[in-house]
Amino acid sequence: MTIFGNTGKILEVNLTEEKISTIKPDPEVYRKFIGGSGIAAHILFDRLSKDLDPLSPENPLGFFTGPLSGTKTPSCGRHVVCAKSPLTNIWGEANSGGKFGAYMKFLGFDGLVFTGKASEPKSLMIFDKDIAIVDAAYLWGKNVFDVEKELKQRFEKISSFATIGVAGEKQVKIASVMNDGDRAAGRTGMGGVMGSKNLKAILLQSSTRDVKVAKAEDLKELGKIMRKDIYDNTVARRLFGTAAYVSGGMKWGDVAVKYWYKGHMENTEAFDGAQMKETILLKRYHCYSCVIGCGRIIKIDEGKYALPQTAGPEYETLASFGTNLLIDDLKGISYANYLCNHYGMDTISAGMIVGLVFHLFEKGIIPKKDLENVDAKWGSVDALFELLKKMAHREGIGDLMAEGSNTLAEHYHMPDEAHTVNGLELPFHDPRAFYSMASVYATSSRGACHNNGDGYKMGLGVTVPEINLNCEDRFDDLEGARIAVKVQDFRAVYNTLIMCHFAMPPFKDTVKALEYATGWEYSIDDVMKVGTRITNLKRLLNIKMGLTIKNDRLPKVMSYKLKEGGAEGRVPDLELQLKEYYNLRKWDNKTGVPMKDLLEEMDLFEYTT
Repeated sequence: MTIFGNTGKILEVNLTEEKISTIKPDPEVYRKFIGGSGIAAHILFDRLSKDLDPLSPENPLGFFTGPLSGTKTPSCGRHVVCAKSPLTNIWGEANSGGKFGAYMKFLGFDGLVFTGKASEPKSLMIFDKDIAIVDAAYLWGKNVFDVEKELKQRFEKISSFATIGVAGEKQVKIASVMNDGDRAAGRTGMGGVMGSKNLKAILLQSSTRDVKVAKAEDLKELGKIMRKDIYDNTVARRLFGTAAYVSGGMKWGDVAVKYWYKGHMENTEAFDGAQMKETILLKRYHCYSCVIGCGRIIKIDEGKYALPQTAGPEYETLASFGTNLLIDDLKGISYANYLCNHYGMDTISAGMIVGLVFHLFEKGIIPKKDLENVDAKWGSVDALFELLKKMAHREGIGDLMAEGSNTLAEHYHMPDEAHTVNGLELPFHDPRAFYSMASVYATSSRGACHNNGDGYKMGLGVTVPEINLNCEDRFDDLEGARIAVKVQDFRAVYNTLIMCHFAMPPFKDTVKALEYATGWEYSIDDVMKVGTRITNLKRLLNIKMGLTIKNDRLPKVMSYKLKEGGAEGRVPDLELQLKEYYNLRKWDNKTGVPMKDLLEEMDLFEYTT
């Protein structure tokens, strides 16, 4: 059977033996899981287990694209990086923009899977039809932007690249895989897995930009319609980027303040998207095939935080290093963002871990001697810089920080102060402001994650009428559970196509684009069933790795009632939500395991043996 959209080929690289082979999944696998993180979970399922050390050579590391990647469909240049997470010990998944995913497709691959460990630092080079494992000693020890500079000097043309910085080399458990300079597959520590394999970089060069689709002209014309629709409906995001949400989210009570213990922060206008646009913004950044351009390119010409042209902080980073730490200095936050991109670290987890240090220092639990003269006070930009550096290099207390919030909090006998789900630090959307996020976080396949289900958007008025996804009351627990189930499956579809979450054309058009790309007929119900299947496959995979119903929880701080702000006095009833959630999911309400009739319906029995 001829495959369109996807290429039907996944490159497997054994770094121990320096052997390269090709996996060719059965076409029916593509029908069942489409691509992206769905195919990733299928391919890696048999290789992951409870006893597998995530930083051992046996942990496979995968980079995957979807059937719309690199096509004329807008906002489909992304890719996903997957493995067992060293931070959470369950399914690890990180999504990134830029152009790396598109160029993987142009080179003829739906995915790259790395196994084993190289004896010395290596890179994988794919230049058109030439594929080789090459020496990377000259790159080892360099941080991300230095790697980029070196590659540009050594090679006349590189279409795209992915790399790790010093944090990945030192197997920091929140290390990211960076691509195209400052795009980040940030969450769950995939950079640490890459470093554990002595894999420094992946270099791509393609002389073509061709993806074979079933109905090229139809997809091209539909792409034009989708492009206009996306463009017309993202005015604020084009003007101010995701940073527009800092002040707006504060009004809803959706932004973490002082490590989640306060409900409001004044003066957010000093570091939001409008301020960035007026002061340090040079231009917008567009990922491959994107019309939104929500990325910010900034430059700070002089002063303590002088920066070359680089990526500006997005909403999550402005919350992580700003409101979360009571810092209102836009240039200082931008410099911290630059440091994390340079070292290769997830800005969400990094800010949360620094917030934990600030919090415990204020309480007198972390003594000054442990901080080696770092004055970890709220609002201190200098302390933020020093702690990020220590964490990236595993120096002093940074060695504990590099293990994640759970390890740090347990070391100081304060486990309840780690604001995590399954070891992954909370992102910056508050379940006390949008109750659906309680079930989303508690049951997410990779730990606390807003990209597995952005229910807060429904609370803000976003709707997907084709699947009856909307919100009437953001503080209703039963409705929150309903939204969580539906939005998780909806975003599972996005993460398998792969399509940017900010692109929200009519869902019927997205489904039609999938038809035109693959040549297979899909209804909206068909596609949503794939989303449900993927959600359940990842649940089965996590159960295989030791997850139980006890893992479906929120950190203790989410039972703390805020005394001000848009979520004042509000606390979701997670127990009530989960009863409804399990019922809607058809998961056993005593074990959290998908039930037999659901497994039959989803054709997932083979993953239970």
